[in-house]
Amino acid sequence: MLRRILRAFAPPLALSALLLAPGAASARLGAVLRINDEPIFDVPISPACREHEGCDMGIDDDEVRVDPESSAARVESGYAWADEGNYDKALEDFDEAVRLDPSNADAYYSRGVVVWYLKAEYDKALADLNEAIRLDPSNADAHYYRGAVWLAKAEYDKALADLDESIRLDPNNADGYYHRGIIWYLKAEYDKALADFDESIRLDPTNADAHHHRGIVWREKEEYDKALADFDESIRLDPEDADAYLNRGLVWYVKEDRDEALADYDEAIRLDPSNARAYYHRGAAWYLKEEYDKALADYDEAIRLDPNNALAYFYRGVAWREKEEYDKALADFDESIRLDPEDADAYGQRAWLWATASDEKVRDGKRAVESATRACELNGWKTADELDTLAAAYAEAGDFAAAVKWQQKAVELLDAEDEDERAAFGARLELYRQGKPYRAKAEP
Repeated sequence: MLRRILRAFAPPLALSALLLAPGAASARLGAVLRINDEPIFDVPISPACREHEGCDMGIDDDEVRVDPESSAARVESGYAWADEGNYDKALEDFDEAVRLDPSNADAYYSRGVVVWYLKAEYDKALADLNEAIRLDPSNADAHYYRGAVWLAKAEYDKALADLDESIRLDPNNADGYYHRGIIWYLKAEYDKALADFDESIRLDPTNADAHHHRGIVWREKEEYDKALADFDESIRLDPEDADAYLNRGLVWYVKEDRDEALADYDEAIRLDPSNARAYYHRGAAWYLKEEYDKALADYDEAIRLDPNNALAYFYRGVAWREKEEYDKALADFDESIRLDPEDADAYGQRAWLWATASDEKVRDGKRAVESATRACELNGWKTADELDTLAAAYAEAGDFAAAVKWQQKAVELLDAEDEDERAAFGARLELYRQGKPYRAKAEP
């Protein structure tokens, strides 16, 4: 039983869909980047503003304390409005700056980043940044933020090209290496990601995010002690970062230190009580400690916070099954499948319950075969657990020849060192040869 449950609950160590900018979908659980309803790149200050202290202009709604005919002054005024959160006024100033001087590269750059990028109007942002770069191809910041826009559009190769150029123009920009590392991570080029995070940290050892994301890459490479070291440093530098605790908890979970994992999940939830991911990961830890009521409470909260999260329904279904609340378990598996029709585990768990439940009223051989077959299709008929479930389904349906056939194939797919699994699979194979179905309180 434990092996299959661990597979279901272990944090995904594959690429995740990541929230890159306002309006994008939230990340799937697991190796997640710390991006929550904010752009992945920080908002810049104007290159013109950097030269003096005129950006802190104290603008209010009644007057613009700048030369209204100066394009550069309008740019600075736009930044001041943006700093106060008035992006419509900022847009008016940037528009006027462009009108007054169509050759002012900073005006296009500023409008593209401060207004259009933050509004997730990526095509408009690209148009402005393209013009800024045409007028001033040596502007490292413009290449940097155009890379941000390409990243938000999931155009990773174009993002890399711009970040490469930004780094060439400004090789001491730690953020350039940091964000290029994120793109290499998204492309599953983990060694290149590590190299960029290393350089970012060399240039700026106080960047908590760089340590945090390097820790995520180490976790992808299953270098768990190195991941822990980076998460520790990230938390030391930024002890209010809920996601750093969550990601460190995921490493403790994989290392099977449930108490350390729970402590980190608790802190993540204390810092960010609205983090649905933290609740359902904590639920997984409670599940493995056989604290099923606590697990259910966390899954309930995860679902309340994110009712479209298929995994939370799936995990809650597993916990209901352990409490022999089979109708509730099946309802959660059904909802998990509705939300994510490509999740083989949900089909497999549902089929196992229909095939092997101790309660006769729950068992349904025909539906078990259908659900198990779909799980096998989704996994390419290459997963021992799903073939084991299909065999149990055929046995419940009374087709013992098919049950023997699929159980033999399941045994063939097991690793040689899986002695316990081989014994369990072999015992079920013998039952099917005797014309008997398998009955279990929970899955094998």
